[in-house]
Amino acid sequence: MWNKVIDDKTRTVLLEEAGFFHDTCLTELRYISGAYVGKDLAMYPINDKRKVNVFIQRQEVERNTIELEFSGIEYLKLFPYDEEYTCEIFGVTLILEDGKIFWCDCDGISKEEFPDYRGISICASELRWRWGDGNNIRDYIYIDDVCRMLMVLFTYNGEFDTFNLSSNVGTSQRDIIEMLQEMGLKPQVEYLSARSVDAKKIILNNGRIMSVHKNALIPIRDGLREYYDWLLQKKI
Repeated sequence: MWNKVIDDKTRTVLLEEAGFFHDTCLTELRYISGAYVGKDLAMYPINDKRKVNVFIQRQEVERNTIELEFSGIEYLKLFPYDEEYTCEIFGVTLILEDGKIFWCDCDGISKEEFPDYRGISICASELRWRWGDGNNIRDYIYIDDVCRMLMVLFTYNGEFDTFNLSSNVGTSQRDIIEMLQEMGLKPQVEYLSARSVDAKKIILNNGRIMSVHKNALIPIRDGLREYYDWLLQKKI
């Protein structure tokens, strides 16, 4: 679940929940501009999203990863390397002032010092955060495709006796959530601590089954839509 930072109270909640970001490190950063080139090759050259997602990990078993999402980016500055320093974070600065949010990976930095700060700093209009990263990747396959593969195997008489019934395409949990949201749904997402047995990425090679199953597989996005439509018809 996302938690918004809108005032000093919610700012304090974030800092306290994250242990003031002491003994953490920034592991990943993503920027979405909003600009794109469409299927007809027409360009939409407007940075109307300006969103940065920052992933920070802690030296904790519980709640190991926290995601910060900054929207309405005014600037993002990266000075990620200094040969005299390592990259661990001992504290952060988080300032809410003049309708803007200022964040950097060092504590005790004033707003006036931000322009000259040589680290990682962000100025945005909105900030929200949540635990976990949703980046575990799994190989999802639509049930109709599985049934068709099994039907082919019922009459198979070849050299192999083991097959992966898979799509051979990896999709993250975050991607699934975004697809559901694009469908107009509002899934209730709870980010929990990772289990030691969880693999970050599982994609199964489906070369054998696709050598005997010649039909194209249903893409994950289409499969989600068809399954949702089926649920509506069944009123489940």
